[in-house]
Amino acid sequence: MLVEKAANQSVGNQTALFRLFTREEVLPGLSVLFLCAVWVPATVLALLLLMRINSLWVPASILSLLILGLLTRFLFRNLSRAESLLLTAVVLTVTLTAACISIFFYDITLDGRWYHTDIILALLQGINPIYQNIPGVAPVWPNHYPKAMEYFSALVIHNFHYFQLGKIYNFLLMFASASYAGVFFRRLGIKGRRLLLLVAVTAISPVVASQMVSYFVDGAMASLLSLMLMTIVSTVFFQGRFDRALFVFAASLAMAVKFTGVVYVAATVFLLLLTRLLLRRRYSVAELRSRLTIDITSAVLAGCLGLLVLGFNPYVTNIIQGKNLFYPILGLNKIDVMVGNTPLVLLPYNKPERFLISFFAKSNDYIRPGDANPPRTSESVVGHLKIPFTVHKEELVCLAAVDIRLAGGGIFFSGIMLGSMAVFLLARGWRRNASLVLAMVLIVGTTFVNPECWWARYAPQLALLPVILLVAGLRADSKGLRAVALGLGVLLILNNLLLLGGAVGATLIKTIKLNSSFARIAQVDGPGEYWAYRDPQGPIHYEQFSGLKGIVICGELDPHIAQLPSGGFPVNANMQNRTEVTLYKGRCSTTPQF
Repeated sequence: MLVEKAANQSVGNQTALFRLFTREEVLPGLSVLFLCAVWVPATVLALLLLMRINSLWVPASILSLLILGLLTRFLFRNLSRAESLLLTAVVLTVTLTAACISIFFYDITLDGRWYHTDIILALLQGINPIYQNIPGVAPVWPNHYPKAMEYFSALVIHNFHYFQLGKIYNFLLMFASASYAGVFFRRLGIKGRRLLLLVAVTAISPVVASQMVSYFVDGAMASLLSLMLMTIVSTVFFQGRFDRALFVFAASLAMAVKFTGVVYVAATVFLLLLTRLLLRRRYSVAELRSRLTIDITSAVLAGCLGLLVLGFNPYVTNIIQGKNLFYPILGLNKIDVMVGNTPLVLLPYNKPERFLISFFAKSNDYIRPGDANPPRTSESVVGHLKIPFTVHKEELVCLAAVDIRLAGGGIFFSGIMLGSMAVFLLARGWRRNASLVLAMVLIVGTTFVNPECWWARYAPQLALLPVILLVAGLRADSKGLRAVALGLGVLLILNNLLLLGGAVGATLIKTIKLNSSFARIAQVDGPGEYWAYRDPQGPIHYEQFSGLKGIVICGELDPHIAQLPSGGFPVNANMQNRTEVTLYKGRCSTTPQF
């Protein structure tokens, strides 16, 4: 009797949850809420910095909570009390789970513990990057790179006192992308388990999977670009709830996350306006004028928010300083970041050829765990290529990297892409599927506007293309085509989960090792205050680990020319097992004298 009652209650809860998420306003509302959970704090902090507000943490926190509270009430105002409580429980559960994962795993990446942390620590120390310079071993990067994610992270860290919690933006933006993907693919006629499959492969894309537990921002960009492209298709063909607002929020945030965000937003808007003109016969003159006006207004609003508020530093500050808008990537004294990142095998080839080589290559990041000096191979192209769907041992090693250089889409991605294209053609997906064609044009157009699209993390939106192609197969009349499309979809989620497992596994190993290092220090020399002396070539911050096992890390100094005292504790948290910092017992209130 009790078992039957429990079973009935479980079925009832599942039914209530299903009914809740099929409500018209729930999934679009959740997408807005999760996106704004990042956008609002970042924008509020950017505005207060721009206004030179002193002691900005309290007003920034209060304003963010107030805005998010009012937004939540507006988005879900039509839900019943029971539905509101159920939705609150779901949102809190997934958010707290994401928070626990973010806190547990330490960022082991170079960029994450370098200039991203430079910016966050500078903000926490009271430096206003709009009017002051951020110090650092290589200050050009923290001073001249977009900072939207760091604004969000700094506010979160200040309030909750967990440095690793700042990485939660990866999860929140992934949840926003997943929620809207549910809306988008349902509009395209996909239902049931197939819908859940497409939502999963859209949200947990290759770059998102690789960077989920790091301070890298390419995964965040991947989620934002997915949102942008899906909302553009919706504004043309469906006109659903919150589509315009989602585009403005996602586009403005994307521009303030990476320089490429500006280019991608501009390309997206151009393709949208071109589509309107090509489809002008569908509208009256007045309706076409109205839609174009709304499109341009949305783009201008996103541009103002992204460039003049969230991205005031670096875009406006670069211009004020007489530099190129995109300095240090472009302009006088620009720094070519691709010099040390392009595999030697690609150097003799032009940009399209590099993309094709990388697409059909074995996955390889040229940074192998355990190598102090990563090898840069010069072997022929043939040695790097593989037959799609085949797996090579060296590819499995690369799954731990956050920035795989060749075939960064995953070990099965090339085969899945070709298979998806074949399914689309056999299903004649271009017929009566104008929305799919537009989605494909947007993905391809924004991908190849970037000359370095051979590197997956620079064009993460390409991972959405096979998902769009599979929609035609999943809706095909042929049962065989539907089965093939479903099989490719399952293989795509497996491909992405392998990347996620590799990244999480490597991070877990380094997290355990770092905890062990600090436990050993506390056991040998006791808890207390320690000065950190870094590797002169390693601009890595270890203050973010301060407090572990009672070890308080005062700050980081470059080693003196004189010999350092014995008894220091070498610590590392990278993938090469190279010592990056040595801790010496001291007092934070005094400068160490050796």
